[in-house]
Amino acid sequence: MTESKEFKLTDVGLQQAGRAILLTWLPFMIGFIGSMVYALLITPQVTRGVFFPLKIAAVFSTACYGISRLLSNRKKTLANKVLFKIDNEQFIVEIDDEKVFDGKLQDLKAIRTLDPINKKNSVQCQIYIGDMIISLASNLDFMNKLNMDDFTKYCEKKLHMAIKPVPFSIYTSNFQGIKYLEYYNPKNPLVTK
Repeated sequence: MTESKEFKLTDVGLQQAGRAILLTWLPFMIGFIGSMVYALLITPQVTRGVFFPLKIAAVFSTACYGISRLLSNRKKTLANKVLFKIDNEQFIVEIDDEKVFDGKLQDLKAIRTLDPINKKNSVQCQIYIGDMIISLASNLDFMNKLNMDDFTKYCEKKLHMAIKPVPFSIYTSNFQGIKYLEYYNPKNPLVTK
């Protein structure tokens, strides 16, 4: 008897929420604090308007964003469709109809995700499979949350995954105090360095 399951997510970000927040606001804060220090300590005799630090921060963060986009490897940050296919022990992950992973379900090491009892309709998770990490983030989409929770429950039952809390990390935190859980495969656990 063949058992086949599919779980589909639509309009999903492929970057960790904490990392996206950090990369967005860190250059702005550096520019803002740097321009405040410049205005107060280096040129104290020249009065600057209150908008000087904001202007410098905006210019600095825009320049950092532009440089990072030029130097980046053009990695996708948004997917129209993410599909998880499980056919017996075969596990396939497709992002926009392109196979990202094709292997055994046993290669799934861990799923770090929001606690399913979270009432917010969002998906924020990392899937550790083989030697790769797939990050997913989607807000205010009940069907995505429902499908991700179903996928997690299915993998938990199929692989007899154990559950533990996720240690705080700037990359996995969403700064809202929402609890993350790690479902890990005891037969193929995620070994963190």
